[in-house]
Amino acid sequence: MALPNYSYGGFSINDGVTYIVTKKEFGVVPVQETLFKIARLPGMKKTGAIVNERRLTLPVKVIAPSRVALEQALDNLYAALSVPQQRLNLHAVDGRYYIADCVSATAPLGPGDVVSTTATLQFLCQQPFLYAASQSQYGSGELATSLISGTNWQTGSLSVASSGTVFAYPTITLTNNSSASTNTLAEPATPAVNTTVSANTAVLATSITVASTAGLTGTGTVTLDVSPGTGNQEAATFNLPATGTGPYTLTVASTYNGGALTKAHTSGDTIRSVTFTSSTSYAQIPLAAGLPQAVYAGQQFVLTYVDPARGTQTQTVTIATGAAAGATTLNVTTFTTSASGNFPAGATSVNYASVNITGFTLTQNPDGMVLQVLSLGTSFAPGTTITIDCDPTSANGFTVIGSWAPNTPIAFNGMFPVVEPNTTTLNLQVIATTQPLVTVQLTWTPRWLS
Repeated sequence: MALPNYSYGGFSINDGVTYIVTKKEFGVVPVQETLFKIARLPGMKKTGAIVNERRLTLPVKVIAPSRVALEQALDNLYAALSVPQQRLNLHAVDGRYYIADCVSATAPLGPGDVVSTTATLQFLCQQPFLYAASQSQYGSGELATSLISGTNWQTGSLSVASSGTVFAYPTITLTNNSSASTNTLAEPATPAVNTTVSANTAVLATSITVASTAGLTGTGTVTLDVSPGTGNQEAATFNLPATGTGPYTLTVASTYNGGALTKAHTSGDTIRSVTFTSSTSYAQIPLAAGLPQAVYAGQQFVLTYVDPARGTQTQTVTIATGAAAGATTLNVTTFTTSASGNFPAGATSVNYASVNITGFTLTQNPDGMVLQVLSLGTSFAPGTTITIDCDPTSANGFTVIGSWAPNTPIAFNGMFPVVEPNTTTLNLQVIATTQPLVTVQLTWTPRWLS
């Protein structure tokens, strides 16, 4: 039967040939209670408890074929034990281990100890718990936050499962996945007007000729997308109806650039309905290209058209139902364009604005721990991460670090969360002007009482 693989820093102290552990301690963590005497109270009142370091005594039988070989075996053992902060593996079930220093090692060599002796090893474990042989991980995947109120968004409950029998210290990474998305508005599926320019037209012309009057009868005015796809595209407003016997003449409305075109147009250029015309309600946004990533209900997009006559026109829309990557239509909450809000295809950008997270609150249960970081400004931008080190024994202790300034700790309030055995629940609330997308990742090493 093979002996358990007990070791210190990879050096076997129980190989069954030269080194044999004859006894080991297997107990719970030592606890020192703090007591306070209260007048006329029998006994004492408990005011707290302190978990101290763990000290282990380990007898190891050292066996060799000669006294010289015995001393050499002890030299090899002591050399391995002289290295501090090594893994001390004394568990037969799995590879869980202590982080320990060997603070004392003695071995009597008397007349009766010619080829064997018992070395008594004293180990000090600053952290009294055992660590699992491998790390555990949790990944939330991309989370679409939901609005609580104002600029506060939350992820909902994140359930983190862990092994072990005592809490562990995680490293938590928060990623802002709210990447900007740039697209352009597509033309209407069935434009009411879709014809061509019949003759070259100069800058500041007061009229234009077209090949067809379809959609250009009646009275009033109509805004048309003139020369789309060219450098002379403009959304100009014309008086109805078109006149003449063909080609037909449209006069420029006085409400548009004083009744004159702002660009020159070439015979054969397309002239069609604008995708979105002023003072009109819409519930869908046609896109010229598929979405690069999925969108979620609540996200906001901004339509922008730099109108050469009316100035820059913008319209903010809110996603009503989510859409997968590759979709070419956005279903939005019904909106009404402004009196000057004309948006032609191709020249109108449809952008999902990048979202900066300006603060967050991380809540842990069942312990009710709350960690808060505020005043991040524009630093926590799309594509950046924040790393939360919840281990007080690490080199820098408790820290919150942003990927944009890896050597500068970020100020925080509250308590750093731990991962409890079985299930821990986390809830992340973030502050952002529009809906952010986030990812939450945890890495930790489960710990054991014995």
